[in-house]
Amino acid sequence: MLYTERLLDRLEVGDGSLFLNNERVILISMDAFGMLRHDLIQNIGFERMKGFLIRYGRELGVNDAKKILSEHMSSLTDMIKAGPALHMMKGHADVKTTYLEIDTEELGPVTSVCMEGIWRNSYEAIGYMNCFKKAAEPVCHTLVGYVSGYLSTICNQQVIAKEVACIGKGDPECRWIAKSNDLWGKEIEHELIYYKQTPIVKELEITYEKLLEERNNLQLAATIHKRLTQELVNGKDLDSLAQIIFQLMKLPIIFEDTQFRQLASAGVQEKHLKDIQEDVQQHFQHKQFVNKRMKHDHSFRDAAIIKLASHERIMVPIFLQEHIYGYCSFLYLNKEASRTPIEQMILERISYVASSYFLYAKTSFETAERMKGHFLEEMLNGRYATKKEILQRGQLIHFDLDEPYYMIVLKYELHSDNMKEELTFHQQLIEAITTYSQSENLNILVGQQQGNIVMLVQAKQLDEQQIEKTCWEAHSYLSQQFSTAAFYFGISLRATNILKVGEHYDEAVRAVRMSTATSQVITFQSLGVVGVLINEKNVSAIKRMAAMYLGPLYKCGDAKQQELLRTLYFFLFYGGNLEQTASSLAISISGLRYRVQKIEELLGHNMRNPTENYQLFLSLQALILIGELEM
Repeated sequence: MLYTERLLDRLEVGDGSLFLNNERVILISMDAFGMLRHDLIQNIGFERMKGFLIRYGRELGVNDAKKILSEHMSSLTDMIKAGPALHMMKGHADVKTTYLEIDTEELGPVTSVCMEGIWRNSYEAIGYMNCFKKAAEPVCHTLVGYVSGYLSTICNQQVIAKEVACIGKGDPECRWIAKSNDLWGKEIEHELIYYKQTPIVKELEITYEKLLEERNNLQLAATIHKRLTQELVNGKDLDSLAQIIFQLMKLPIIFEDTQFRQLASAGVQEKHLKDIQEDVQQHFQHKQFVNKRMKHDHSFRDAAIIKLASHERIMVPIFLQEHIYGYCSFLYLNKEASRTPIEQMILERISYVASSYFLYAKTSFETAERMKGHFLEEMLNGRYATKKEILQRGQLIHFDLDEPYYMIVLKYELHSDNMKEELTFHQQLIEAITTYSQSENLNILVGQQQGNIVMLVQAKQLDEQQIEKTCWEAHSYLSQQFSTAAFYFGISLRATNILKVGEHYDEAVRAVRMSTATSQVITFQSLGVVGVLINEKNVSAIKRMAAMYLGPLYKCGDAKQQELLRTLYFFLFYGGNLEQTASSLAISISGLRYRVQKIEELLGHNMRNPTENYQLFLSLQALILIGELEM
């Protein structure tokens, strides 16, 4: 006779009680259990309800397993198979075992067990569907607990069951798997939480402690933000702000620009800063290289945790007018140091304060630079009648205009027909020049005149050789910053009288007109006597002389004639060298020969006559200097 059949023979009813195998039991309806589940979810939440039902089912399974062990069955397999039979007898579900494997040591205990099966007509699944909509996860929690408790007791080791399919969430059947804990590995870690009973009072205590910790964290973040804002209003610089942050947080902090060059830091020894900078630069250069190959964007706009060779860091970008201006980072020089979520939140608040700092600094700097630029433009336009007035205005912007100086004119060509884009570029170019002069510790005045950028540079900072070298370096810098534009520099003679700033501006203008694609920086001194002799007073005479020497080439003003004049200039400039001339004009040798032949026909003489060529070259130079011809 089966154990379940013998068990039914021990069912006793009487006096309002029901006993099964000498143990009092009760019968409850499936609808009542569904209401219990509903109320548990409403009162303690889904997760606590799930844990409650799993532990309830586990106790049912443990209780039945103890009774089976007391029966002293002949084999472990028989004892395990009795579990599903008991389960069915109680009306929980129709249980079908589909797989069972038990490993034991020789004449010893069970080492592992793996069991799989199907529940049909699960009272939990059907009851759930009667009360709720389709679930997002399996709902047979007491059945899962029962299997876990029963097998754990029979096998004398922790066995965890997991429902992998359930009709309560729309699957065709309820399927389950039960395995020894070591067979599950990390897959079952989350389920183990439900087997640990935590009193709700204890949970409330934990929640209160978390809320208290969160309140303290928010209070700390608010305190730091308020203190930094106050210091910012009081005019403190970035180094002072970094020191305050270090004092409050006890964490090293660093502010960097977009190239990861240090702007300010605190809590880091000077000898370590170089290694830290090289470390982070190498990391992002490598990341940029990899992401370019993968066609990914290497930048990031949110907080990031970076692990480097010398340290670890939390980095948060600092935004300025919707663009990343730099980064602020907490440094963890000891890699074993733990990080907390509050540190990232505080760092994000610090980045907001840093944004305000840089915006104020940028606005103040731009205001000062606009004042300087306006002052330079007024000097060029003859606004000031006396040297004393100019010197007094110069003192207000901390610029000694009694010192010798150079005038520089910067001309640019932007390959764009969009007027709005060109205006934006013009402003960006002025900002780039200002940034470059700051990095080189150059005190300059930057303004605008006739569509060009004009600069006044004090000669005490740069001698005659250095001024030209600096312009070439600035040309390289601007070409890297703005790859779609071409830049040309004209440099005046060394000036000593600020009242003659307009004359020296004209020198720089004439010099820049002589610049070409291969000679982007031209000094007025390099123009020689021609540059000195040509001025506004003899423009008419220059035009008459040019018309006499150039003849038909000068009289015709169409585009083709302009190309012939450019061809003639470069041909003479390179002493008749065809290869260099063709390269500068970006045409073929055969095309150049055709143009030279056409020029000889129009001029009526051979281009190999040195005397006539010299007069032609001087005429072309003169036209360029007075702005009649552009190269």
